[in-house]
Amino acid sequence: MISGARFPNPLPDHPLSIHIRLFSWTAEGKREVGYWIDRAFWGRGVATEALSAFLCLEQTRPLYAGVAKHNVASIRVLQKCGFKLSHFVEEASNDADASYVLLTLAV
Repeated sequence: MISGARFPNPLPDHPLSIHIRLFSWTAEGKREVGYWIDRAFWGRGVATEALSAFLCLEQTRPLYAGVAKHNVASIRVLQKCGFKLSHFVEEASNDADASYVLLTLAV
């Protein structure tokens, strides 16, 4: 398991916080990548750069990512890094984040 990977700050004049984690998320052993970036740095390419660097270190494939269907920016980050849309999952819930898109990075 890789957790809390650190990469050079692409915006050296600003404090920056990014977290990228890789973990098993199902009984079938599927591995999912997840990340978080401070809202102050959205739209600057930071998430794409950090995820790209992480994926160079983590060679496990296939790798999965689940994203809330309304999170278009995160879906785009994953697509820029080579992930492809796998399918849409609709959870039985009133929560808007319960519906998500599954993306896969294959060999």
